[in-house]
Amino acid sequence: MFVQNILRCCFYGIVFVALPLARQTPAPKADPAKATVFFFRYTEWHGNIVEPSVYCDGVQLARLDNGRYFAIEFDPGRHSCKSSHKQSLIELDLKAGETYYIRMEMELGAFQTRGRLVPIGKVRGPIELRKTRPLSPEKVKDKKRVRLDLPPPDTPQ
Repeated sequence: MFVQNILRCCFYGIVFVALPLARQTPAPKADPAKATVFFFRYTEWHGNIVEPSVYCDGVQLARLDNGRYFAIEFDPGRHSCKSSHKQSLIELDLKAGETYYIRMEMELGAFQTRGRLVPIGKVRGPIELRKTRPLSPEKVKDKKRVRLDLPPPDTPQ
């Protein structure tokens, strides 16, 4: 009786724990021939109802919510990105296989709150990105390019 109970527990352990773990699909990976850029925004009380758009190379990618992120894979080379702040244009020189991080900071203006894009370093970027969640799909404007399935990368050592 005792041996049967042990075997039953082992069987249920395999069926209910090990098999679902074995079926899990691996996390999606970025294309090594492209550069991956994560755009993210902290959760802040000021500007929390404002959803500034992110544009790259003249194309609207998404409207960035409070506490959210999204990723884009670019061909290597020079690209320009901006948000609703007129002086937020940043020029990027992207390399294949590299990951870049851009934080949107909210600036309070006299009549409106606007988003400004700020490049973040490769060490600090993953740490800050982990404090956010993927963007809601309804906020994505360029559904072919924006990736919501890429998890934040590990912090570099």
